[in-house]
Amino acid sequence: MGFILHPCKKYCDGCTVYEDRPKQCAKFKCGLLTSFEEKEVDFDSAAEAISAVKNKKEVIEMKLASLNIELKSGSFYFKMVELKKWMQKNESSLTQLHRDLKLEIEHLDDLLETRFGVTLD
Repeated sequence: MGFILHPCKKYCDGCTVYEDRPKQCAKFKCGLLTSFEEKEVDFDSAAEAISAVKNKKEVIEMKLASLNIELKSGSFYFKMVELKKWMQKNESSLTQLHRDLKLEIEHLDDLLETRFGVTLD
């Protein structure tokens, strides 16, 4: 399973340009890594945050599969961006399953923002 939140079209299940990746990619550090390096978060807490995000991703993917919504994007990040737009456009016709999925995505977004300093935008 690749990193779940990578807003790069060259990244789906792994970086396809790793050897020649841009400098900003090589230098990027999420908020959790920065907190760990500054000893604000210990290893076990960081690992728990990563595990929580991975679990949330799995829940979202299962719910998404059960709804049979076709998304064009390859990476999880772009699927979530596409899905958020789709839900916003179809707000009036969302079923309870759609609303449950939307809530899971909102929870993931909150977790990503508070622990990693990134969002699904």
